[in-house]
Amino acid sequence: MRLIKRTFFIFTVAGIISIGTAVLAQGPGSSTSAQEMSSGASTGQPSDSSLNRAVENALAHDPLTSGSRIQVRTQDRMVTLSGTVPSRQAAQRADQLASRVNGVKGVEDYIRYSNH
Repeated sequence: MRLIKRTFFIFTVAGIISIGTAVLAQGPGSSTSAQEMSSGASTGQPSDSSLNRAVENALAHDPLTSGSRIQVRTQDRMVTLSGTVPSRQAAQRADQLASRVNGVKGVEDYIRYSNH
C-alpha cells in the first residue's frame, strides 16, 4: 500500500511540474489554452481556433469588411470564408486579410457579392 501511495505521489508531482513548465515556457501575458497547446501550438504552429479568431478580428476591423456577414471556419490551418458582402472589392479584401494572417496555410473563398 505504501508503494502505491508513493508511486501515485511521484506521478502527481511529475504531472504538476510538466504542466508548470509548459505554462512558464509560454512567457508572461500569453493566453494559450490547454486545448490550443494540444492542437498544434506545441509544435510552433498556431491552433485552428486562434487562427479563426485572428481572421475574424482582421475582418471586423477593416473598413471594407467590417459590416459584412462573413463566416470563418478553420481546419488544419486552412481557412474557409463564406457569406455575402456588398461588393467585389470587399470579397477580395476578405480573402486578402485572411491569407495575411500568420500561420494560415491557404484560403478557400466562397464569398458572394451583390452589386447594388
